[in-house]
This record gives sequence, structure tokens and C-alpha cells, in this order.
Amino acid sequence: MNLDGGAETRHVKRVLAAIARDATVPSPKRPAQRNSIPRTIEASWRRCVVAHGIEPHKVRQPIILSHGEVAPLRDQFDVLKSIFAPELDRLHERLAKLDYVVLLANADGITVDVRCANEIDKEARNSGLYLGSIWKEDLQGTNGVGTCLATGQPISVVMDDHFATHNTPLTCTVAPIYSPDQQLVAALDVSTPRPTDHQTQQLVMQIVANAARRIENQIFMAQFQTDHAIVALSQDSQFSDLASATLLAMSSSGRVAAWSPTAKTLLDPMIERSMMEYRLKDRVDQFVRNRAEGEEPIVLGDVTSGRFFARCLSDGEPLRHPRPKDVQDVGAPVKARTGARQKAKPARQSDVIFGTDPVMDRNFTLAARIVDAGLPILVTGETGSGKEIFAKHLHRISRHGKGPFVAVNCAAIPETLIEGELFGYRPGAFTGAAKSGYRGKVAEANGGVLFLDEIGDMPLELQTRLLRVLSEMELTPLGGTPITLDLLVISSTHQDLEALVANGRFREDLFYRIAGANLVIPPLRARRDRGLFINEMFEQVCVAAGRDLFMAPDVLHLFETYPWPGNVRELQQTLRYAVAVSEGRTVGLEALPARLTATLEPAEASSHQASTERLVIEQTLKRCGGKVSAAAELLGVSRSTLHRRMKRLEIRR
Repeated sequence: MNLDGGAETRHVKRVLAAIARDATVPSPKRPAQRNSIPRTIEASWRRCVVAHGIEPHKVRQPIILSHGEVAPLRDQFDVLKSIFAPELDRLHERLAKLDYVVLLANADGITVDVRCANEIDKEARNSGLYLGSIWKEDLQGTNGVGTCLATGQPISVVMDDHFATHNTPLTCTVAPIYSPDQQLVAALDVSTPRPTDHQTQQLVMQIVANAARRIENQIFMAQFQTDHAIVALSQDSQFSDLASATLLAMSSSGRVAAWSPTAKTLLDPMIERSMMEYRLKDRVDQFVRNRAEGEEPIVLGDVTSGRFFARCLSDGEPLRHPRPKDVQDVGAPVKARTGARQKAKPARQSDVIFGTDPVMDRNFTLAARIVDAGLPILVTGETGSGKEIFAKHLHRISRHGKGPFVAVNCAAIPETLIEGELFGYRPGAFTGAAKSGYRGKVAEANGGVLFLDEIGDMPLELQTRLLRVLSEMELTPLGGTPITLDLLVISSTHQDLEALVANGRFREDLFYRIAGANLVIPPLRARRDRGLFINEMFEQVCVAAGRDLFMAPDVLHLFETYPWPGNVRELQQTLRYAVAVSEGRTVGLEALPARLTATLEPAEASSHQASTERLVIEQTLKRCGGKVSAAAELLGVSRSTLHRRMKRLEIRR
């Protein structure tokens, strides 16, 4: 249903007037006294005209993708279908009688799942509330899904809040869904073609936002519960609804590896989260034990947001065997804790490059699909980014996983020896040949994986021989008989092979032979999950060294901002060095190699920790109205101690 000519004209004038900061034109759909326009709506209208270059009466009906076009987009959500589907069903069951349609849109504003009653199916389709519809703001103007994705915030777009005239009969209330690494991955929408108002939508928003929070928390649990204890924090001692809880993933040593997305709205990141982590770090075993014995939640005490309770929802695999009784008490010596930490499940090599980075997520999803498709795989990326580790992951998940993994560094073998090293020879094949002959790396890899590292450095004459072997999947060692091959070939390089082909330094036919699929490993500095990744690797290095250490905030800040030219390899070596030389329980700046601390400004290196401490104290004083006694109690120190710190940091009330 569209507006009539007069109403359409009034709507256009109202939108343009609002953009000109003159929102006085009466709404064509609501009484004249309703002149105020929500700021988020007005800002969106302005974006539509200024940034997107669209006009309210010229926006076309939503584009609907075909089932074939939507199918691969739906496939991306298949892994999480068991999480999304129950919430969509629950929402629809609750709101269907009020003629609401429930939609799930991906980060591009494309509807990938729908719940709609038969009674309004035709009306919903005509309005674009249908599988495959695209609701991006730059295409449809202000609308629930598109504007939610544009702002990253929950929103209700009520009737003529919409920008496009043909969308004004609709009302949409939408909440964003964030991944554990704070990436906006979807939007949960309930829409209706029936008249309604903002007051009603405030109630609907509570329902939708709670459903979105439950989905976020369940995604968080699915990602972390295998290797971490999942602890829920809530101001509700009964933990009656997961939507009201903030989740933490905790390692066996008590380190908080990650917070769920709800933490950013529930707790102040600088003050309250730090306090919570301090109170939680020595209580992992208590959480696990309480969960096993069905005991009541633990009272964590008050922070400025109120009283919080903690309960263990899942005891990750490494935590299912609590430490011995004599080292479970808070304050147990480091030596005792070290023994417990060594019991933690060692990380697989592929764990080093897991995480929540979207590029790596796509790599792992694609790898699972192609690894047994008979395609050679090319892995590219900067030096030290983890190409060989990724290749070993491919080996492990492939049908060749029980066979050998044979790595050949094409850049390290002398040119005069590389042919024999790769293809082997029979006894007496040439003067000086070993009496027993040599199988060669290719034959050794038969039944498994042949990993050709830095293949861009392979001499041209060897490329010709390799091409023939890969084309025929048959190897004839020098002086020997043909051997039929069954192996997965994975190549890697930090170079641009296509540029080498253009320069005549790499065979074009070999390039297409080895690059059946090309997976790119991002450099460490480009990973969106860099902080989580660094924490996970730090945990692994501590476990391997038998140390129970914590990383100082200024060190983590430096690690997150340092460019890491040596990538994962440099990070791993840096962490091993820092863990080895640290004398106390905290890894500070003094434990880092000079090349890292040299990147700090001279004054910055000594002031990192002080500036963090100053910010915490200042924010706490502000929250306590400048009362030192209250701030000291909140920080867990004496009044005199806080006074000394304020004097040292030159903090005035």
C-alpha cells in the first residue's frame, strides 16, 4: 500500500523540512501535534539525501534475490542455525497474533530467514518482508534493518519514520547481533503492516533486544565453551533469563580471555570490568565445583552498577579436573599453581591461528569444503603469518590426515640438490649417489600431504619437472620405475606469484596447477581479533613454560598497537622471551625485547602504567562524587593508600 498523492507530497516535505532542521510539517499519518522526530530518524533521513543521494518518492520497492542467490548466504548461518532458529520461532509465536513478521538479516541487510503467518503472507511479500529482500539504508532509505546496521544500535522505525514513501505503512523494530569480537553480524527484525505507535514499539523493543542478547550469549558460549569455563554475571540471583547476563570466558589460570558483547552496556570497561576480573581471577575452581555440586551462585559484591552474582554455565574441557585440594585456596604459591597449569590441555598447532577474525573464519569454512575436493591449495601471506601451521590444519582435517605431512622449503635447498631431494633416485642412478638410493620428498608424502613452502623460489627447470608430476600424479625417480601418487599438494609463498609469472620467473601453467584454491592468511596487524589472539597465545606460552603469569595492561596495549613485521612468529618468540625473563607474576614492559619498547616515546614507556592508574582513579572519584573514602572502598584499598597514589599522580579532587 502506498500513500495517496497528497499524503506523499506531505511526507516528502516533512522529510526535507526535518533535514533543514525545521520539523514542523504535520505528519500525514498521525495528528498534527506529533511534530517531534527522533534524532536517529532525522540523522538517517539526512544521510539518505546527503550521503546516499536518494529521494523519498523515488525509492524503488526492495530488491528480492532469487532462492539460488540467497542459498549461499543462508549457508553461512547454517553453523549457527541451532542458535538462531529457536529465538526466531519464539519471537514469532509471541507476536504472530499481532500480525508481526520476524526476519533475520545478515550484515549486508539481506533477509536470510523469515517467520510469517499464512494469513499475512501475501501482504508481507508485497511489502518486501520476504526471504532475499535487501534492506540496506543506501537502497531503501531509513528502515529498521538498514538503519540498525548503519548505526549499530537498536531502533524502531514507526510508519512515516521511514524515508521511502512506499515503506510508510510498515513499522519495524530491530536489534543488532554482535559476534564475540564485537563485529556486527546480523540484525533481528520484527515488522508489521498494521498501524502502531512509538510507545507500543518500546515494549516490542524489549522483547526483540532480549532475543538478540540471548543469541549473542549463545554464540559466545558456542565459540569458547570447549576450552574455557563460561561464567555468567547477573544482577538477578536466579539467572532466570540469559538476556540479562554478561558472560566471560575464563582460562584455567583465572585469566578472562573474552567478554560477551553485552558487557559493553552492562559494565564500565575501565573500572567495573577491571574490578570484576580482579575478583574472579582466583575463583575458577570454585565456579566449576559449585556447578558440579549444584550450589547457589557466588555473590561478587557491589560495584557502581549494583550487586552482581556469578554462576558457571559451562566448565571447559581443560577445567574439568580441578586442582588438588592443597592448591585450591586463594593465595596458593606460584609453584603449586604451575603444576596445575601444566595439566591444561595443550593447544593443537592449528589453535594458534584460530580466533574470531572474519578473514580466518572464511578461510576455515572454505578449507573444510575444498580440502577433499581433489584441488591443490595455495596458501599465501607474509613471512611468519602462519602459513605452515594452516597447512598442517588442512592436513589434519583432510582424508589424508592419517598419512605423512612432508614439508619442503624450496628456498632452503641448494639448486644442485633440489631435484634429488624432491623426486628421489635409485641406488647407483648416478656417480656419487647413495648406495641405498633416496625416496625423495614427493614419494615420502604419498598417502598424505606434500607441503611446498616458498614455492616462488623454486628454479624454473625444477618447475617443469614438478608440473609433469602434478599433472600426471605419477613420479619416476631417477633410474627407477613410475610410482602412482595419492596426495594433497599444498604450496605456500609470501611472494606475488602472478607478478612472477608476468616477469617470466614462474611458469604460468604451474601457477594454475598449484592454485586450485587460494587462501590468504592475513598479517597479524590486520587481524580484527588481535587482542584475543594475543591473549590466547600468551596463555599457550605460559602453559608450555609452566608459568602462571598475567600480562600488564600497558604490555597488552603495546602488543595491540605494535605492527608486528614478523607476524605470528615474532609474537610467539617475543612471548617466549617475556615469559622466560619475568621474575614476578606479571609480565611488564621491562620483560620485553628492546625492539618493542623502542617503539614507545621515551616518556611514554615510563608513563603507560601511570596513565592507566590515573584514569582508573579519576573515573572512580568522579563516580563517587569526589569522596576519597568511597572511592578507596570501591578500589579495594585504604583511604591513606589512595591519598598517596593521588599525590604521586598529581590528582586533584
